[in-house]
Amino acid sequence: MKDMNEPPLSLGRTSAAKCCAIIVLFASLVASSQSHSAEIDDSLQALRAQLDQARLYVGNYPAGNNDPNPVRRRFLGLGADDKPDGSQVRALQLEAIVEKAVALSDADLTPDQLEKESAITNESIQLSLQGWLIGGNISLMEGLRITYPQGGDQQRPVYRPIPFGSPENKYNFVACKDASTAKLFYDEGLRVLLRSMMRAHPDPDGRRLIDVDVQDLPEGVRDLPGAFANKLFPQYTYYVDRGIGGDTTAARVVPIQTQGYMMGNLLQKQGQALSSIGYRLWTAAYFAKAVQSSPNLGPQMLDEAVEQLHGGANTQFLASVALAATVSDKADKTAESPYSIDRLHFARTNIEDARSIIGQIRAKQKPTLPIDEIMAGDDQVLAVMRELQDPDGGPGSLTRAQTTYLAARDALFKVQQKEQQVFQDEQTKRVEFLDQLEQLTGIKVQKEPNIDTAAGQARYRQSVVERLQAVLSDPNPGFSDIHNRLDEAIKQVVFQRQEVLLKKAALDAYPVRVKIIEDTLGGNVSAIQGAEGKITAAQLSQGIANSITITAVAGVQIGPTGGAYAGVQITNNPGAIQAANLQNDITRAANLKEMKFLQNEAAARIRNLLVDEDLAHGELESQVILLHNAEDDVTKVRGDVERLLGQLREYNTGVENLWYRDPVWNIELTGKEEEANRALDGVIRNLYKLGKMLELRWMEPFSNPVSVLSGQPQSLGPDFDNFWNLESVFMLGSVNVRDNPDLNPPFTQAQNFLKALRKWDEKLRNLRSFEGDLAVVHVSLRQDIFGLADVKTVNGATKYLETDNNSVDYAKDQSIRNSNIRRFQNMLANNGLFLPDDLNKPRGFLLRFPIRYYANGFTEYKLGNTRLFGTIPAWNYRLSKFKVMFKPLSGKNIFPQDSAQILFAQSGTVENIDFFERSLSGRSNDENRLRQINLDNYIRYDPNDLGASKGSPYLLFSIAKQSNFPDDGEVLKASTMAPRYWSPFASRWQLQVSPMNLFEIENIDDVVLELTLVSGRPDILP
Repeated sequence: MKDMNEPPLSLGRTSAAKCCAIIVLFASLVASSQSHSAEIDDSLQALRAQLDQARLYVGNYPAGNNDPNPVRRRFLGLGADDKPDGSQVRALQLEAIVEKAVALSDADLTPDQLEKESAITNESIQLSLQGWLIGGNISLMEGLRITYPQGGDQQRPVYRPIPFGSPENKYNFVACKDASTAKLFYDEGLRVLLRSMMRAHPDPDGRRLIDVDVQDLPEGVRDLPGAFANKLFPQYTYYVDRGIGGDTTAARVVPIQTQGYMMGNLLQKQGQALSSIGYRLWTAAYFAKAVQSSPNLGPQMLDEAVEQLHGGANTQFLASVALAATVSDKADKTAESPYSIDRLHFARTNIEDARSIIGQIRAKQKPTLPIDEIMAGDDQVLAVMRELQDPDGGPGSLTRAQTTYLAARDALFKVQQKEQQVFQDEQTKRVEFLDQLEQLTGIKVQKEPNIDTAAGQARYRQSVVERLQAVLSDPNPGFSDIHNRLDEAIKQVVFQRQEVLLKKAALDAYPVRVKIIEDTLGGNVSAIQGAEGKITAAQLSQGIANSITITAVAGVQIGPTGGAYAGVQITNNPGAIQAANLQNDITRAANLKEMKFLQNEAAARIRNLLVDEDLAHGELESQVILLHNAEDDVTKVRGDVERLLGQLREYNTGVENLWYRDPVWNIELTGKEEEANRALDGVIRNLYKLGKMLELRWMEPFSNPVSVLSGQPQSLGPDFDNFWNLESVFMLGSVNVRDNPDLNPPFTQAQNFLKALRKWDEKLRNLRSFEGDLAVVHVSLRQDIFGLADVKTVNGATKYLETDNNSVDYAKDQSIRNSNIRRFQNMLANNGLFLPDDLNKPRGFLLRFPIRYYANGFTEYKLGNTRLFGTIPAWNYRLSKFKVMFKPLSGKNIFPQDSAQILFAQSGTVENIDFFERSLSGRSNDENRLRQINLDNYIRYDPNDLGASKGSPYLLFSIAKQSNFPDDGEVLKASTMAPRYWSPFASRWQLQVSPMNLFEIENIDDVVLELTLVSGRPDILP
């Protein structure tokens, strides 16, 4: 055993040497680590210095100089001619900074170094993307023909080559090089962003940046300059710039867009560029002259247009994914939609537009302007002609197109004049601002307080609010004479609000209808079998109706910049539906079809009503979206008011400085061109609308030359060679006084197109002859239309039912007739309309039915073997008189009143016969080809309520009587339909009998229409 008094053991010479070596190695590692850390500090300091130099390309944009072109040129190293001038390319410099900063993240960084590296990485990415976005936006605006404010000597881009990959390289007549350039700019931004995101290493907690919605700004940071509340993530986060060398006195909090949000912005813009390219390819594929001479060129361009639109839709989808992260999961009760939701809706709208255009291309449709309606009645044609020829220069007139073009040309001249002349001529500009305000809102600018002052502008804003308040609170607002955007936007809010309330009322009616039928089940409390049978179908229907609540509040709410203008509150409560598998809007219809119901007719009707209720629920939700869009339009008008007031403030400031170099003059020139283009668009829309009306009136398309029966086609004349079909109106071009000052200006071409339409109408009037009318036609809805005819087959021959009560077949035939009548009555009841205080029994109905050209009739000795309208010898038939008679059962009364209020409408497809297909053309009547027009492309109304606008050209308000047709004097306009140009042949006629007290459907035998027709040439143009 060791002696406790023995001295301690010595390490020995060898052990001591090893210990010294370890100490020396540790010291060297520490020194090496310190040296490496110092190198990283030097690298970070160098990158910060480079970044401070690179950021100089931004200059004082946009606060000082709002022209983006100098920014783009400095970013890309371009001179004033938009070509490389040898200066530093900041785009490449920033990309190199990003690469080096990201590479440093591989090293073992201290927290302080990690913070600096993260700041440099994200700041350089944002500066790089800002440059690519500015460059792309400039080219995109050029591609869309939208100009922008400019100042000093800066003009629009000078050198605009066709970039690699642009369709314009292949089709030199398709102007899409600017949109293609914009796409390449956005591509570069995405490449830089995605490359940095793939290579960057997160910090030990898994985050490159601090999530400000997860944790508050830490102590020591929240008191720094630039600190903000933690509610901006994921649109914004931040980094702390602590200055060079850890100088705490220079520390500040810098807000910065997150990488996901920047990606969403880039993708959204890229989608717009692709959609622009696709639309231009689609338009050129039909209307470009080069395509007319090369038949194979058009299909190739259409395929490429679809490819571009697919790309645009895909990028919009990706953008919506990135931007969706910015949408809160909490209900937003502010007056306006949050910016993030607007952006998301914008992406969705772009996707839907691309889908719609692709569908039109695949259906071989030509690009056209949206037209409200093309009913070709005399009143509608006269209204369009008055707009086109308005001598006062109203919207859509040729006079306005001419005056705005000349104003744009004059503005160009003024920009080029010397200082004194510009100073004198432009004193009137202030008045023009005020005129634009009045044209926008319809509200005159008050004299006191002066609009130039803050108090005056505040008073004008209040006048706009008062106008909104007055109209939206008026139960019967007048919109008979609208000449400004504000009233048009308010009108849409009022209309959409009423549509929402009507659709909600229709939805709320379903539970009562289901309850009425379910109460007939006797011992079966519910029509639903299985596990769902614990609740009744009526309860289920009530839950669907209660899942969305529409409440009309007293008055409207108008905020400083927006508001709930419609005065309705909308609440979604899927939990009101007791069946959990029906709470999802998307799967509800499928689950309803899978649900087990009792096996009887009543249960089947209940199932159908529940499916119809689900469709009504979806229509209500769609209508709510339209209402919100209408409210947004009012907000946009108010935003334009603010823009004009802001321009007025800028103008008042600008006139105090250098007149001849002030950007106001370039802004004015841009504004004048935009105003002229808007005026030209209005003329094109009216010309196209007028052409559509004339085509409907003549039952043949506008063409140059005009076809001649058994002869050579006749030209409209040498002045109209450029107008070979109606779509030629879209080739009138756009106003660009800078590049094309006086060479056949667009308004002159528009005047010639109107002359061409008149010439075409005049020539047809000499070439198309009138050939006769039809006699009055009676149409039985029960027998002729729905086939519930009082006929029977005897030995293979069709005969009428026996009416002699002494006949041996009388009782049997009477049973057949009674069955037909009951089936017709059931049909009317199933389409019944109810009084608000009497929901137990339908007191009116809305019935849809077709009347076709080739239909056979049963009444008046037709027996199902003869045409309902007989032999049709002439062409272009239309209604001259229209009357309705209710035929009651013997000894019964359908209604005690003298007459019943009815509404008639047409939708679906109307058809008619043109001049070359009439019977005298030599073709058999059974082979006549019909011209068809899809009214659903032009007419919009609620299918459950045809509305109450008695001036509508596609609604007929009239009366019906019992046992007799009304006299001409009783039905007023319904007795003289000729000026309305209704074709008798429509796939979907709609007859609405407004609900009335004591209206008895069970007493109806039949409903008979009396149609009087005319044919031939339409009225002469005014």
